[in-house]
Amino acid sequence: MDNVQSKRRRYIEEEYEAEFQVKITAKGDVNQKLQKVIQWLLEEKLCALQYAVFDKTLADLKTRVEKIECHRR
Repeated sequence: MDNVQSKRRRYIEEEYEAEFQVKITAKGDVNQKLQKVIQWLLEEKLCALQYAVFDKTLADLKTRVEKIECHRR
């Protein structure tokens, strides 16, 4: 059970924890190119997740500001 639990993605509030492991068995130059492609894909996914969290945070902030403005009136 501990082994299964440790392999699951963990989510705490707005933060994700994940582990990604790739084993590439290719000759020198191909190996480096594949690693660069995988790194680029991971960076793109991370960027998309960061934008999603930012959008949610911005929407929450907008809602809070609107509530404050309504209470002032």
